[in-house]
Amino acid sequence: MTPMTAALASRADLMAQFAERIPLGRGSRPQEVASVIAFLLSDDASFVSGVCLPVDGGLSASIGHPKLG
Repeated sequence: MTPMTAALASRADLMAQFAERIPLGRGSRPQEVASVIAFLLSDDASFVSGVCLPVDGGLSASIGHPKLG
């Protein structure tokens, strides 16, 4: 949720549709993305290379399928 997504976030019906597709059931917060960036810039990630690290609440792992059940 950022100023850029505020118009989308104000539409509960649209946000519910997005949340249905994301296994964690919600969109990310800016600090969650920032934490991943901070990790990748830190010495803790000094041996990490050539990897795609999606920060998407499990959406890419689920192939965007809706929740079942």
